[in-house]
Amino acid sequence: MLTLLLVSRFAAHVVAAFLAGWLIVRRDDPAQRGKVAPAMAGLALIAAGLVGVQVVAAAALAAPDEGCFAPGPLRALAEETWSGRVLSLRVLLFFGLAAVLAIGRARIIAIPAAVVGLALFLAPFSGHAVTAQPLTVSLALHGVHVAAGLAWIGGVVVLAAESASANIRALLARYSPVATALVGLSAASGIAAAVMQVARWPALFGTAYGGWLLLKLALLAVALAAAFWLRRRYLRSPAGSPLLALSIEAASGLAVIWLAVTLSQMVPGRHADIVWPFALRLNPNLLWVNGAFVWPIAIQLALGAVLLAGAIGFAVVRQTMVSVIAVCLALLVGGVGLSGLVTAAYPSTYVSSPSRFAANNLFSARSTYGAYCADCHGASGHGDGEGMVIDRKSTRLNSSHTVIS
Repeated sequence: MLTLLLVSRFAAHVVAAFLAGWLIVRRDDPAQRGKVAPAMAGLALIAAGLVGVQVVAAAALAAPDEGCFAPGPLRALAEETWSGRVLSLRVLLFFGLAAVLAIGRARIIAIPAAVVGLALFLAPFSGHAVTAQPLTVSLALHGVHVAAGLAWIGGVVVLAAESASANIRALLARYSPVATALVGLSAASGIAAAVMQVARWPALFGTAYGGWLLLKLALLAVALAAAFWLRRRYLRSPAGSPLLALSIEAASGLAVIWLAVTLSQMVPGRHADIVWPFALRLNPNLLWVNGAFVWPIAIQLALGAVLLAGAIGFAVVRQTMVSVIAVCLALLVGGVGLSGLVTAAYPSTYVSSPSRFAANNLFSARSTYGAYCADCHGASGHGDGEGMVIDRKSTRLNSSHTVIS
């Protein structure tokens, strides 16, 4: 049932994204919108059905012993749970969108655009967006992120389908500034939402959620690279076809949607145990040693940041070669500085204790350490205990790789 839930959620997102993209791409062509409105009304009904499948799958997961279509779990989900209410509202919105398109209101773009926009905004409300605090901020950030992202990807899919059209260049030129705004809005809200869901930067590398999030970012980079080529090369060239770049951007965007759907049903990184996968880690505490600031490292890092900012500035004014040289220098100088902050790490480096930091817990831990650990690690954790039975020094528990920064 979980697979059915994920597949139906993905399919509903894709259909809704296509509807939003169609409205954006054809926003200046009311005659064309009116011509294909019946087909779009059919897609809206399909989206309503797919969201309905999510309701059934969620009810079956909540009550696996009562069957898929048992009225009790379905009613309880729709009436008593937040997710059920959101999914039911989205079903009604898509039915309403189908009715609006079927009666010929597609020529008035504000009505269907408002309906599909609200349906997209509510999409993440039945996922892990409801687990972050403050709740209102989390829902707003996730809603904007998903709505803007789906609208952008939907527009790309529509343009890819019309890449053989004679006026594809004009459609791309009109869509490009809208896409830029949508990507910027989705990226800004997505970064803020990711900070809420991940909370700790090591969770990006040490949890399953973080790994999928990094893969999502990599695919997003591929889509943006294709979009950059379309804007900087194709729109300024009198010849060529945008099909390949549009196909790459659309395929990457659809993959991003699938990863986003998967992430929405995973345990967020802030709640997952971190298993650090690398033998090394960055320890910012090494910038401050024995009460003194380590100026050589700080200067190298600052110089690397200045060079990187300069590279961005040169890129903006289209000084490509100078920008590339500045990036290389920034990586070199900054890399040398970062190497001074590298220390050893282990899978358990970022493990958090389930016990609260309280006096009674510390007193209990002191007794436990004295009984089971001090013989080898020493009374103060310096690795100088006399109880070692193997021929090597015990680990120092106060060394840099065991102290969480």
